[in-house]
This record gives sequence, structure tokens and C-alpha cells, in this order.
Amino acid sequence: MALSQLFQHLEPHERAASVEDVLQAEAHGDLSLEGLLVAHLRAQAVASLLYLRQPDESVSLILPQLNPGNPDAQHAHACLMAELVAQVDQIGATYTQCLLDRSETTAATLLKNHGFRCVTQLEFRGRELSGKLPEPVQELQATSFASRQHREDFVAVIEATYENSLDCVALKGRRSAEQALANHRCAGVFDPELWTLYHNGQTWVGVLLANRHPAQQAAEVVYMGVVAGHRGQGLGRDVLLTAMRQLSTAGVERIFLAVDSGNQYATLVYDQLGFIPTSSKDVWLRFCSQQ
Repeated sequence: MALSQLFQHLEPHERAASVEDVLQAEAHGDLSLEGLLVAHLRAQAVASLLYLRQPDESVSLILPQLNPGNPDAQHAHACLMAELVAQVDQIGATYTQCLLDRSETTAATLLKNHGFRCVTQLEFRGRELSGKLPEPVQELQATSFASRQHREDFVAVIEATYENSLDCVALKGRRSAEQALANHRCAGVFDPELWTLYHNGQTWVGVLLANRHPAQQAAEVVYMGVVAGHRGQGLGRDVLLTAMRQLSTAGVERIFLAVDSGNQYATLVYDQLGFIPTSSKDVWLRFCSQQ
């Protein structure tokens, strides 16, 4: 089966679980397999990849772990990549993104040969929410996305947090806050009560968007930002702490997130609040040739 080939690097039980997750997501309408490309040799699937179109008009690419000792598979994957590039350019995707372990040198070479470049590294971190959490230094007023009267404020504040941001600078100007909001809904289970704007009593100063992962009793911070004119005041820490307390009250047991390795200010906050690094991935991007 093509999906099994895609997850061939996993242990059998993990492979079966990953295939089942994809099939369930497709059945629920959360994922489309239209972007599953498969190459066959003598009636056997020897290569596959999956690309997913995102609400912000970008594409996410999932590659299997490539075996450098299998020239047939390498050639087949090169053919699939050429087809991928042709298809994403035809649909006008703004960019295509793929996350790789740094050890996946064969896959990295494949991406590089087809116009991708490594732009940064994401570090994944997590923290249990059990026990007493530190108190925020500044008391912030929180307003959730469930309050319809503030939907436009979310867009405005997110746009303001993009200014001089250190998060994946290669994407600067490539998508709007409206597109980002649509995209962030897709990671985990969207709960408007966990998408929050923060006000210091005078103005909006930050935003944090968290999505649930119920099977893990966890939540993922899919975006957090402080408005450019209010940085350097410890607000990033206070926004995160306020959100962590809210999530804990809502029954969330664990919180996780990803941080751009180039964002030393955010990394320092996560260090201070006990977020433990769990893994890292290189971010490879290819921008549409029509852009």
C-alpha cells in the first residue's frame, strides 16, 4: 500500500497507526489524498510522497525516509519530485514546505535538486502543566476568538506581531494574517476559546493561539506573538504564563510548541518556563516559480 511505503521508516505498529490516522483524517474530511504520488516498478510501489494543500495556499510535503542504497527508489523519487514541482506550480501554491531531520541527507539532496532550500531549524519543546505555575508579572486581560466582535482585532494584532519577527524570516510577506488564521485551524482540534488576544489595560499587546490534541490530553501553541512596539517588557513570558494557566484550568495536562532556532528571545522565555527540547527539524522551502 502506498501509505505504508510512505511510513516505511517507522516500526510496524507505528506505521500501522500512522496509516490509520491518515485514513481517518481523510474519512472525516480533514485531509485529502489527492496529493499522494506513487511510482511503481514491476507492479510494486517503490516510491511515494504526499503533498497537502493548506488554507493559506501553501503546500506541505511529506517524504518517506529515503534509503541511499536503493538507486531504483532514488530515481523514482526524483521523478515524483519533478511531478510535484509541476503540479504545485500549476495550482499556484505560494510555497512548498518540508520538514526533515538533519540526518536525512539523501532526502535533503533530493529537495535541493528540485529548488528547495533549508531556511531555518525548528526546535520542538514540551512541558507538563501539573503543579503550581509561576504568576505572570503583569496582569493581562484576555479576550477569546469566540467573541465575534473581536475577529478583526485578531487579524490586526497578528499583522502587528509580524513586524521585525525572528520567526522564519524567509516567509516574511508571503502570507497575510487572514491566511495564517485559516492555516492554524488545521493543527490539532480548533477551539475558539483557546485563541486569545491580550490587553494591558490600554491596548492589545499580544496573541496566543492554542489547539487541542485530545488523545494526548495536550494542547499545541500554533502561534504566539507580541506586538512589535511592546517587546522587551517581559510580555512574551506573561502571555505564555497566562495561557498556560488557562489551559491547565481547561483540563490540558501537557503543552507543546515549536520555536525557530534563530529566535533567541523566544528560546530564552521557553528555557525560563521549563519547556524541554524533544526534537528538531530543518525547514526546507521552495517558492512557486510563478511568484
